[in-house]
Amino acid sequence: EVKTLGKRRREPKPDKDAKRARKDPNAPKKPVTPYFAWLADNRKELAEKYKLVRVAEVMKKAAEVWNGLAAEDKAPYEETAEVARAQYGFDLAAYKASVAATGRAAAEEKGMGQGRGEEVLVIPKKVLDKADK
Repeated sequence: EVKTLGKRRREPKPDKDAKRARKDPNAPKKPVTPYFAWLADNRKELAEKYKLVRVAEVMKKAAEVWNGLAAEDKAPYEETAEVARAQYGFDLAAYKASVAATGRAAAEEKGMGQGRGEEVLVIPKKVLDKADK
């Protein structure tokens, strides 16, 4: 006589998000890098010029072109990124102050933040001068 085991019960997979702390939707977004600022301006032209359809192909060609650009062509994007980085620093400091004011315990209950201590923000003077203009 042959015994059949029947169907196995399907066990639910553990939730992947349960392992990782959830991101606070009120936290400021990270600043754009010079490469991605340039890519946002030139992605469409690159795809049309080289007749590229797939995203991976466009990104490979964009990386080649970016690496071949002269420093003076990259300069405006680097300045934009530097200003964005400074603005992010201000936004992050304001956000951290607001989180501290509302209570860190409430944020930690929701699984946001790990309490890594205070960070010091250093902003170059030329960035501050450009932001004032």
